[in-house]
Amino acid sequence: MNSTYEVGQVWEYKTREGEENSRMTVVALTEHQHFGLIINISLDNLKIRSSHSEDGFINGLSHSPCSQESINNSVISLVGKVEQLPDFQEGYDEWKTAFDEGKAGVFGGSIQEIISTLEEAIQQ
Repeated sequence: MNSTYEVGQVWEYKTREGEENSRMTVVALTEHQHFGLIINISLDNLKIRSSHSEDGFINGLSHSPCSQESINNSVISLVGKVEQLPDFQEGYDEWKTAFDEGKAGVFGGSIQEIISTLEEAIQQ
């Protein structure tokens, strides 16, 4: 796998307004014959509106599978690398099982668009 992305990297990315402190962490890399490199990420310091949360917001996403193009179009600069990954494994395993069965996909578009799409879905 030849990529500029590595597991554990923390990136600054083009955030939504009010989420300027959010960072993206690469939690897994998955190579696929059709989709190419799938970059599995975790996001922190978000402000996703949710009536399912006590304070009305979800502050992070533990796992989101994204196309390399999506990440390339979103990242600004590499901030550093972490030894301890965020707790993503359960979400990744659920996605990977569904993905392997053809029941789940990979996000395209910018990270901003992905967050907004998820926020809309949560509101319904």
